Amino acid sequence: MTLWTDYNDPHGFGDGDMMPDNVNRHRRALVTALNAALECAGSGQRVVPWDAGGLHNGARVATVEARHLRPGQALFDGAVASDWSNALAESRAVPPGPGLLALVARIDRIGAFRSPRPSAEVFGLLGHLGVPEHRRVTLEMARQDPGDLRLCSLRGLAWLAHEAEDRDDDISARQIQAEIDARGIAPSEFGAAYRAAWAERARPGGRGGAFPGARGSGTPGGPRPTRGRGR
Repeated sequence: MTLWTDYNDPHGFGDGDMMPDNVNRHRRALVTALNAALECAGSGQRVVPWDAGGLHNGARVATVEARHLRPGQALFDGAVASDWSNALAESRAVPPGPGLLALVARIDRIGAFRSPRPSAEVFGLLGHLGVPEHRRVTLEMARQDPGDLRLCSLRGLAWLAHEAEDRDDDISARQIQAEIDARGIAPSEFGAAYRAAWAERARPGGRGGAFPGARGSGTPGGPRPTRGRGR
């Protein structure tokens, strides 16, 4: 996997001269997805962002033992490395184990993280990896950094709108609606994406159940908190 290799190589990204746009968002998405999957699998390892000083390639990812982290610490601690993760990477980094490498291989096979859409990629990737409540993880990421929504596909926005409704999360719903309005997405277009997302959820492995448009406002065909719901 190109990004994984670059993040783990002090001379990655062309020795730092070919750093892609939104590299920190990509790295944050990768770290979030891997840690959620590692936690779900009961692994003793986690990954943390690492801004390696003194090297041309400063955008690194380090593997550490889970016991060195507080619960959930590696999942949502920002798009860039912080003092704690840099210190941890420099003093406690270990080689990635077979479980982590197997996850990386699965990411490579499904071709994730090859476009700058972190939120959409995270929820899709966690779904492929079988992580429970993967949309919740993505929604919490988007709430911490609404800028992620600007990089999210229409399909990703529709899935997140479902999750916001399921969790009665009006703050996230307003952020999603603001992004829909900013893009000028027509209510009928978003309504179609929303219904398609619901159909995906109803398939084996999805949540299924009654169409959620009957909740709240009683308007059929879309999420209660948003206006772009179709009729």
